[in-house]
Amino acid sequence: MNTVELTVRELLRHADGVDEKRILVLRPDESVPGDGAPYNAVVCVGCLETQADPSRYLSEAGKLLVEGGQLFVFADNRLGLKYFSGELDPFTNGFGNGPEGYNHVYTPKGRCYALEELKGFLAEAGFPRVRAYSLLPGAEAPRFVIAEDFRPSERMSIRYTPEYRSPDTVFLEEEYVIDSLLANRLLPGMADGLLLEAAAAPFPAAVEEIVFSSDRRREYAMQTTVLANGTVEKRPLYPEGFGRPEMMAAHERMLRERGIRTVRSSVRSDGDTPVYVTEYTDAPLANAYLQDLLLRDKDTFVREMDRFREQILSASELLPGPGHIQKTAFPDMVPLNCFVVDGEYVFFDQEFSRADYPADSIVARSLLIVYELDSRREQTLPRSFFFERYGLTEDLDRLLTLAREFTDELAAPGGGETGKPRDPATTQCNRHRMNYSEELFEKLTYNPVAGLEHKDLYLFGTGPAVSKFIEMYQRDYEIRAVLLPVLEPDISEYDGYPVLSVTILRELDPGDYRVVICSPDYDAIRSRLAELGTVDCVVYHPGKVYPGRQATKLYQQERSEKKPYHIGYVAGVFDLYHLGHLKLFQRAKAMCDYLIVGVVTDAGVRDFKKTEPFIPFEERIEMVRGCRYVDEAVEIPYFHRGTIEAFEKYHFDVQFSGSDYAHEPLWLYHKAWLEERGAAMVFFPYTEGTSSSKIKGLIERNLL
Repeated sequence: MNTVELTVRELLRHADGVDEKRILVLRPDESVPGDGAPYNAVVCVGCLETQADPSRYLSEAGKLLVEGGQLFVFADNRLGLKYFSGELDPFTNGFGNGPEGYNHVYTPKGRCYALEELKGFLAEAGFPRVRAYSLLPGAEAPRFVIAEDFRPSERMSIRYTPEYRSPDTVFLEEEYVIDSLLANRLLPGMADGLLLEAAAAPFPAAVEEIVFSSDRRREYAMQTTVLANGTVEKRPLYPEGFGRPEMMAAHERMLRERGIRTVRSSVRSDGDTPVYVTEYTDAPLANAYLQDLLLRDKDTFVREMDRFREQILSASELLPGPGHIQKTAFPDMVPLNCFVVDGEYVFFDQEFSRADYPADSIVARSLLIVYELDSRREQTLPRSFFFERYGLTEDLDRLLTLAREFTDELAAPGGGETGKPRDPATTQCNRHRMNYSEELFEKLTYNPVAGLEHKDLYLFGTGPAVSKFIEMYQRDYEIRAVLLPVLEPDISEYDGYPVLSVTILRELDPGDYRVVICSPDYDAIRSRLAELGTVDCVVYHPGKVYPGRQATKLYQQERSEKKPYHIGYVAGVFDLYHLGHLKLFQRAKAMCDYLIVGVVTDAGVRDFKKTEPFIPFEERIEMVRGCRYVDEAVEIPYFHRGTIEAFEKYHFDVQFSGSDYAHEPLWLYHKAWLEERGAAMVFFPYTEGTSSSKIKGLIERNLL
């Protein structure tokens, strides 16, 4: 059952307590039946957009209702925020046509309407009493249904992922605007989708909000309903999840027994469906409280983060040994699932538990949620401060990997139901493009390291972007320093490079250096650099795929007509160099003109393979470099070690790998990602007989 019908059934269920209803759902281009038994509800989904006379259509639909029946209209909103964010109109495939009222375009296939227009159609059809709801991300498959006079307690910026038919044209991060629209009573008027619940007679306003976690796997998919009577109900969407309400109640009891404050819960039955019930808590979520506190009072924020961490650590018995391993951990015990009531943390909706799980992974994920890649928060107090304070730095990648694996496990396979999420790098580029001429924008954003060979390099900013640039390019170019607008007394270096005031640029010859801006706020930064005399500054987007590494020798070679690919890439450890490695390189070189081989560092082998390399990295890379089939051997960065990062840097045409990875989901995802960008992934048959693992086994058993 889709979320449209689930929404209607939920509204009807709480209107008069009757669960089973006769419902007629009408889709676009469907005519209203001329006769038939009367219905408790008639639902029009995207129907009015294609009607020559919407009022008449609604009037005919109303004739099919029983006395006291309700009419539900699900519609796209021509004044929806997505259409001010770059989304193209579904009927004209143009930007801005709907908000302008289609004044300059002919729309024979249909058109979208706004809230007051739809209310007018309903009034003309005999339905003067209307309650409106905002639908996000749209009317076809809503995940958030919010009543017009209700404001959710959570910040939509971290809960909501917009979806688009044309994500490549979007230039605004819509989810960050939704909260302001709610606060200023601009929803549902600017909601992406609209639901109008209409009737000829008065009807109770029973439901304030419905949230569907339909993007989860079936066993985890839930429906949450906030009711006007002050209660919240959560029910599984599928039978596979019928055991979850009792599990949640058990977790809530376990946390209370450990002294953790929780929202009290109970479980009741609604037919065959178990329902998890709590009281509605009108209080800010911990992530919003901590985010605001960070910008307002840094010292108090540190104390509050310490206190939140203590809540996580005290939720379960800690097992002996390092790492804060909990006997029963609650991996969703993060600020998103916690209220702040009278200064105390009160947790809710703890659906999940894990045995022998590191509490430090929950702490690391909590920090990511609080910082939410916001440059203001990072500049006020870097996340690295807490990673070091809590002893997470050395094991951080593994901890974050565990957190990512937890969230990935919940997600349903496939993408959005009616659209695709936008790409952050594309959105930023689209947005900033409006501020510059085409020529200047191309110069700023084309390639941050093109033509850098004879210039000193300075990086502006701190945070994930500058850290990624350093790890990706520090072996290719000499980075002089990291620049900040104002020096912090306790920050003298960043990722091993000195931190200097940007005013140092006054002392340099503008022709001798380049500044790479590693911040999304590059408009203001560029103006400041110009005041200091900088003439060469460019922008680095950490998620953008640039034209290539920029090592021109890769492109100066003529492409062979005899080989299917120009630039090839292979990644591996290549410990105990053997015939299998040689054959892999030989096969790869036979299919490409230029072969790049990435070699994992000792730290990478130790932390990600959970084994100790027999041969040190410097010796392994020299052996690979010495192979006649290898044109270039490179070090694989510790953090940014995957296929996507390698493609961003080397822009290869093909990645080669052994067939033992051919069916792994992550490799198949990377294969599809490469193919979308015109590259390929080729799996070679695994070499039987010889392998590093077999050789290691013989060594360890003293048989070799």
